[in-house]
Amino acid sequence: METVLSNVRSFPGGRQKHESNRVARILRPGYVCDIIRDPHTDPPIFHWVVQDCETNEITGLGQAYSLGEAEQHASAFLFDLRQRRAI
Repeated sequence: METVLSNVRSFPGGRQKHESNRVARILRPGYVCDIIRDPHTDPPIFHWVVQDCETNEITGLGQAYSLGEAEQHASAFLFDLRQRRAI
């Protein structure tokens, strides 16, 4: 019987990467933002990445030293993006 690890990706050379570093997801009409904790930094750095749901194009990204700060920056970016789209 084969065990499937849904949270792991295989890379060349047999290396594996765990995808459990995503700590938050913000959904807005037409956009999704993932906030990812970088496991290689101390203190931790949180990366936020905004994608267009229709095209999967990355429309914004940034970094912060706390989850709260990352959420604030991402939310502000999404708000501005939505304002520009309404014009």
